[in-house]
Amino acid sequence: MRSRSSLLLTSLCSVLLAAASPATWAACRVQTLPEGWSAAAVRWEGACIGDNADGLGILKEQQGSSVKRMFLGRASKGDMLLGVVEEPNQGFLAGHFQQGKLPATDERWPAISAFEEAAKAADQAATRFDAEGNKASAQYYRDKAVMLRKQMD
Repeated sequence: MRSRSSLLLTSLCSVLLAAASPATWAACRVQTLPEGWSAAAVRWEGACIGDNADGLGILKEQQGSSVKRMFLGRASKGDMLLGVVEEPNQGFLAGHFQQGKLPATDERWPAISAFEEAAKAADQAATRFDAEGNKASAQYYRDKAVMLRKQMD
């Protein structure tokens, strides 16, 4: 009877681990993308509820095998909520997103909150890559988190 319980527990743990694997993250969607992003070229890596991005994560727009630009931060019900869009050679867009856009504001706190949330998303990605044994990617995201936090210095 004990071996049956152990087998059931092992099977349940395997199912739970599979549910949290990066392969299932790829199935998560961000419904409203930043203007100009290609829906066919994006991938969400992070927390999901159902098939919608919900929680901390990174949205990457690929161009071939390289990342063209990325959003690091928090999504809610499939929409980008708070974070930073980083586009090489163009800088950052940071704040509270609405329908994929940043509303104009003279307030500084949305950007501060966004950079901190983006750094948390990068830290979480580093932890995930460490657990997978991908030390190079883990270090990349640790460095990214430091860089994002320094934007507020």
